[in-house]
Amino acid sequence: MQQLSQHDPTSLVNTKPGRPWSSYIAPMLSGKEKCQRKRQRDQPASKEDESRLRAKRQKRSPDGYPPDVWDNLSKITLTRKALREFDRRTQEKRHPHTASVQETAGRILRSNPQRLERFARHGGPDLSKLRGYAGLPITEDAMNQSNSRTNKRQRDSGLAGSSFTGKTGTTGPYDPQFEQLLIDHGVYPDGFRTLSGARPPKPQNMEDLCRRLSQPRPSLSPSQFSEGAFEDFQDQNRAASSEQNVMMNVFPTIRGNTGTKFYNEGNMLFSNLVGFAPGITDAKPDGYDGARPAEIDLAVRRTLNGYIVPSTSEHLPAAPNHLTEVKGPSGRADVLRRQATYAGAIGGRAMWELQNYGSETPIYDRNAYTLVPTYHSEGGLLRVYATHPRQSATGQTEYHMTQLRSYAMTDSSDTFRQGAAAFRNSRDISKEQRDRFIAAANATAVQRSAPAATPSSGTSCGSPTSSRIEGASFESNTSTDEPSREVGKPSKRQRKRSAAKSNAAGSVQGGRRQSL
Repeated sequence: MQQLSQHDPTSLVNTKPGRPWSSYIAPMLSGKEKCQRKRQRDQPASKEDESRLRAKRQKRSPDGYPPDVWDNLSKITLTRKALREFDRRTQEKRHPHTASVQETAGRILRSNPQRLERFARHGGPDLSKLRGYAGLPITEDAMNQSNSRTNKRQRDSGLAGSSFTGKTGTTGPYDPQFEQLLIDHGVYPDGFRTLSGARPPKPQNMEDLCRRLSQPRPSLSPSQFSEGAFEDFQDQNRAASSEQNVMMNVFPTIRGNTGTKFYNEGNMLFSNLVGFAPGITDAKPDGYDGARPAEIDLAVRRTLNGYIVPSTSEHLPAAPNHLTEVKGPSGRADVLRRQATYAGAIGGRAMWELQNYGSETPIYDRNAYTLVPTYHSEGGLLRVYATHPRQSATGQTEYHMTQLRSYAMTDSSDTFRQGAAAFRNSRDISKEQRDRFIAAANATAVQRSAPAATPSSGTSCGSPTSSRIEGASFESNTSTDEPSREVGKPSKRQRKRSAAKSNAAGSVQGGRRQSL
């Protein structure tokens, strides 16, 4: 009996003297047969289930991106996400049915905990085909070490802690593919050159914009802004450790006290706008100036809703054309540039839609009416960009961003005054152009809604063509930072408009955009 227990696996059963071995083996065999009968009850997945699971699997890649996002990119940057997508497609070509069978098996195991436990007791999945597998068990220390390496890779890649939020499975500015996605859909960053090496077009009013930006502000004179105030600004900029601290403690000194002159908001998701490209995330600028919704005629807002109303909250600023992007000391400059490109395109499109409201043919005057200042607290660098629309060779509308000026805000008090004056002047310029286009669009809407018997009522409010002045000067009488008088609310006659006329106006404008 002692010798048998060393070689016979059935010796693990505690035996009693005088009892035959068959009495112990028979229950074991019957249990095995019961186990086999249970396995036979599980029917294999049908071909319809496999095809359905395969179609569901192909909807999104491992990172949540739709496959058509990768297929439509003209240039793919070598990143971890791109490599994972390449591996996924290679695996599908080699083993087209492996993934569906694995998903089916995983679904069955999750739905049957007993089978999952039995599967784990018998060693789990076969890992012999994995590269570097030595047949050693995976310990808890090894798992912790692997997780730490994964977290470190995420920190090094800059993906962890991203402040640019959006929808699941979308491409954001922290992804290098984001810029290429914008370029493929007609949104070009500063300094972009075509394959032939042609320089990017500059706005026609660039000299006027630079001249207006360089105008001094009385509130920033040495008597109003002393050297001690500049040193306080330097200390605040050094102490700011995050993007939120920069916006709360540093940027108010640059922005100045404007009272109720501007209607602004910040850190709000632009979830109501028409997307520039499939799979692109919603923008979320750190700050933006716009118009009060009540200042824009109801018919204009309904027709251009997806182009000038960025948020589903109707009380937030509309038609933004001055958008600010900020980064803390550890923020990435390339991400800041992509965010500015995206924000400029949103503002440029809003102004172009207002400019062309009611126009039968699209207007391209090559002027920039959208300004995007950016500030990086590491070095105190302030840049001011302008975005203007142009018509491409194929007749589509494209948007080009151009850098106007840059300032080292922490270098000296003089450079701070120049940079702060440029930022405050940029807000005045943007407000002037925004109010001008809104007034022209409102006049067009009133003219359309006027009765046919009194056509003069529409012309008395001003012709929309006369309000669009190509190459207009940007002179302004505003030289201080005192609050200006708010734009008055539209009259009741403008607000009380039938829904049928508003829908008719929307259909005409929508038809014009589709013809482009």
